[in-house]
Amino acid sequence: MTVEFIGGSDKIVSLREKLTRIAEWNDNILLIGESGVGKEVAANYILQNGERKDSPYLPFNCGAVSRALLEDTLFGHEKGAFTGAYDKKEGLLEVVNGGTLFLDEIGEMIKKEGGADLLRVIEYGDFMRVGGNKLLHSDVRIIAADSNLEDISSELFYRFPDVVVVPSLRDRAEDIPLLTDYFLKELNKKTGRDLSIPNKIIDEFVKYSWPGNVRQLKNTVNRFCKHGEIEYHERVHNKGRVEADASNDILYAKAKEKGIDFVMEDVEKSLIFEAMREGKGKRISAANLLKTSYRSFRYTHDKYFSDK
Repeated sequence: MTVEFIGGSDKIVSLREKLTRIAEWNDNILLIGESGVGKEVAANYILQNGERKDSPYLPFNCGAVSRALLEDTLFGHEKGAFTGAYDKKEGLLEVVNGGTLFLDEIGEMIKKEGGADLLRVIEYGDFMRVGGNKLLHSDVRIIAADSNLEDISSELFYRFPDVVVVPSLRDRAEDIPLLTDYFLKELNKKTGRDLSIPNKIIDEFVKYSWPGNVRQLKNTVNRFCKHGEIEYHERVHNKGRVEADASNDILYAKAKEKGIDFVMEDVEKSLIFEAMREGKGKRISAANLLKTSYRSFRYTHDKYFSDK
């Protein structure tokens, strides 16, 4: 299991330092980042550098199950709680008590009925089994993650002492050669081969926008080693031209699909989110960072993040 971020870019060096500091504490953490950037790698890094590294650890995807199954999995149930509940069952919060629980797509859980119960767990560690009436407590460290900013409500955001943004691969392109070499070594070890990728192909990798981030790079290295440099060189080059500037292309595509007003709201929401993160949750600090009046900032903030 990879527990290290490969690379020497300023963004990764800063991320490592921040995660190392966070690991020394037992606070809950929220990780934000696009799909494929390595949020679970960040979770494992925190785990391995903290005092709970030898305690239970379980990853769980909140968006992959129904509300009923999600509640039962996390909280457990009492005997007779529902048809077929012939015995008491402990949920993950009890199974991982004293350890660490990685909750991916946490925003999906909050959207579902029962989301308020998870908010209580995040803040106080308290919960009840499904069908139960006794308040239980779990000493579990929650590392939560989500890739969609729109799923992060203010209720959820402000319950985490630490919020960490994991950078996209295109924002640390200088790390791509090191990552490519790392994945090559992994592949050679697995297959017993002596595979390599020419520098000209790696140069193309650096120019590419990587919408699928590190996960996409890993799979691309694998496919290149299977299919050969000439064929794949053209594919990388052509895709690179189409998506040379991923940020602009993604925004433009979204504008064509949903309209410019939707995109502008998305950008505005992202700026508000980042300013609140950097301003440690203080709206006056965030307003100053964005060089706008407090009144204007408060109006815009509440438009997107007010509790309803």
